[in-house]
Amino acid sequence: KPLSTYPDYVEQVDELLNTAVLSRMESDVPMGVFLSGGIDSGIVAAIAARNSGHPIKTFTVGFEGQSPDKDERDLARLVSDRYNTQHHELMVDISDHSDLTNIMKYMGEPFADISVLPFYKLSQLARNEISVALTGDGGDESFCGYYNVYSAYLGNLVNHWVPQNARVGAYKILSQFDQVVTGKFPLVRRLKTLMKYANNSTISLYDLPNWWYSNLRRQLYKAEWANLVHSGGSTRIVDEQLRQAGTLEEAEKIIYTDLHLRLPGDYLTKSDIASNMVALEVRSPFLDQRLVEFAASIPMSDKLRGYKHKALLRDVAKKYLPTQSIKHKKIGFAPPLADWLRGDLAPFVKESIMEGLCNREGLFNSTIMSTIVKEHMSGSRDHTQRLWSLVCLEGWWRSCLDGESSVVENHK
Repeated sequence: KPLSTYPDYVEQVDELLNTAVLSRMESDVPMGVFLSGGIDSGIVAAIAARNSGHPIKTFTVGFEGQSPDKDERDLARLVSDRYNTQHHELMVDISDHSDLTNIMKYMGEPFADISVLPFYKLSQLARNEISVALTGDGGDESFCGYYNVYSAYLGNLVNHWVPQNARVGAYKILSQFDQVVTGKFPLVRRLKTLMKYANNSTISLYDLPNWWYSNLRRQLYKAEWANLVHSGGSTRIVDEQLRQAGTLEEAEKIIYTDLHLRLPGDYLTKSDIASNMVALEVRSPFLDQRLVEFAASIPMSDKLRGYKHKALLRDVAKKYLPTQSIKHKKIGFAPPLADWLRGDLAPFVKESIMEGLCNREGLFNSTIMSTIVKEHMSGSRDHTQRLWSLVCLEGWWRSCLDGESSVVENHK
């Protein structure tokens, strides 16, 4: 009997998740779960706890200086208490920079995802207790956990029902708001993103405005090098993936692209780097092939049922998790990097960029770099991702090309 109703989809996802978790629990060595406040790792921990003959071990991370509304530890404790897990918490700060040095050397490439640091620290803690860790990686990609997918789905509906002149006009109005405004007012930023999708501008949304988007990327280099930087170079790989997605609707194209690029190129790379440094094996039930393939067959209208974010998986989670966990807004696994760069890491940032990259073979435009550093340190603009990518580039250059210790060691 073919699956055709929403309850069928919920039941089948639940069954496939149980099978995926149970198969990854098979181990001759101690096993545990990395438990955040989100529903993905919460479901994994719940299924593991239900099928274990003894209390499982769970591990959660928090960050010094993080605002209470972004601290997931309380939500993780709710799940831990419900299933009587042996729970471990770790607070990560940036006062000791030595781990950054080691990570940059180990990466072997200019990898700029700061969450590799807390993942490494959590892996280090867990390795004292376990040899295998289960995670919730992959749940967002298959079950529409990211806002770009949600926006693309709603944007397609707007495209269908709202006349083109109205859509274009709305986007022009929203485009007048600069980064400062959209950064302070998330609703404006999200409406702007929604109208981009509604006007069929999917590829432009990968040219992320809070990173080195195409126009700013050209300004990063000195004039004699700038002409070699193709304006669309930063999105050509994404463009190719979108073309391979063929006739899928926009939201499904983004899921396809995230599964092929974002997940293996960033999130799984991060976990591999961090866990391998301490010889911890990481397993991700949500990446089970049967589950991923089945999720891809579910209509978007069911995965986002009632226009709710991650609706189907939230309904699966009702069987396992407290209501607070299910209803809580997605937070993400990231430290307060913007504040860290203005605080303990400020000398490290300035030395890496002003005394490092600015003098690298005459490649870079020191004026634009200096402006970005000054604006972020003063708090007038948020250049978090740009600064961190530059710092990681310099750290890689020193540790892998120059053969020196990273500059971090000089600013403990």
